[in-house]
Amino acid sequence: MALPQVDVIDEPPELGRHWCQLGAIEQAAPKRWMDAYLAAFAIAAGLPLISLDQYFRQFERQGLVFQLLQADGRPEDQP
Repeated sequence: MALPQVDVIDEPPELGRHWCQLGAIEQAAPKRWMDAYLAAFAIAAGLPLISLDQYFRQFERQGLVFQLLQADGRPEDQP
């Protein structure tokens, strides 16, 4: 079932380069690599990333446009 609010897009051409940069750490960290993949996808595609997980803020200085949602689904900046 398709939702009109959801689009499916192919991986952007620059995804690999961004993912390698964002996920580069010396020890194994599967959660970091998964989050880095999502952030890299958004950066390479020129899309914002919206999440309940504030961990993504660490990728903003690499170009991620990030919107943190509150538990009730409202953007962080809305009371």
